[in-house]
Amino acid sequence: TASILLLLYARFKKQPLLPSSWKQFYGIFKTGLFLYWLMAILSFIGQRTVTAMTASLFVESGPAIILILWKIISRQKTTRIEIIACVIGFIGSMLVLNIISPNGLHLTGHPWGILCVFLSAVSWVIGGYCGKDLMQSGSRITIVAWCMLVCALLDLPLLAIMHKSLIFPTAPSAWFAIFGMAVFPTAIAFVTWGEAMARLPLWQLNLTQNLTPVFTLVGSYFILHEPLTAWNVLG
Repeated sequence: TASILLLLYARFKKQPLLPSSWKQFYGIFKTGLFLYWLMAILSFIGQRTVTAMTASLFVESGPAIILILWKIISRQKTTRIEIIACVIGFIGSMLVLNIISPNGLHLTGHPWGILCVFLSAVSWVIGGYCGKDLMQSGSRITIVAWCMLVCALLDLPLLAIMHKSLIFPTAPSAWFAIFGMAVFPTAIAFVTWGEAMARLPLWQLNLTQNLTPVFTLVGSYFILHEPLTAWNVLG
C-alpha cells in the first residue's frame, strides 16, 4: 500500500517511476533486503519470545551498534568520548524502559529471541550502509517505493508457507488503521529518513533513535496517563 501511494505521488510530481539502471536496482534490492525486510522479520521473530522492554532495549542500542560497525567499515578510530557517549545513552535507555529499576535488572526472554532482535538492529545498520549512496542519486521517493516493493515480494514465499495463519480484517476501523500505518510510519517516515540519509553521516543520523524513548516516555505520560518514575526521568 505504501509503495503504491509513493509511486502515485512520484507520478504526480512527474518523477521517474523506474530505477535508472540495473546497478541502481541492485542497490534497491540490497537496501530493501536488509533495511526493510530482514530487519522487520528478525524483529518480529524476536519479539514473539522476548518482552517488549527487552526488544526496545536492543532497538535503542542501534546508535551504539551503528557507531561501532561504521567505524570498522570506514576504518576510522573510535575516540574515548564516543565510547562514553554510547555507554551513557545505552544505560539511559535501560532506565527509561524500566529495565533498570530500584528492584533490579529486568532482562527476560529466550536467548534465541534476544539474538534475533539484536541481529535486526545489525541488519538495519547494513541496510543503512547499502542505502547511503543509493539515496544520493535519482528520485528518493521512487527508490523508497521500490525498496518497499522488494520487501513485499520477499514476503510472498512466507505468505504461502504461513497461509493458514493469515487473518484478514473485516471492520472498517481496522482497514483505516492499516491505511494510516501505510501512510505515516511507513511511507512518510521512510521517505523523510531517505532524505536525511542523503544529507547526514549514517552514524550521526541514527543517533536520532535515542529520541524514541524520550518521545515514548512523554507520550505515555500525557496521552496514556502511565506512571512516570524518577528513574525514567533520570534515563
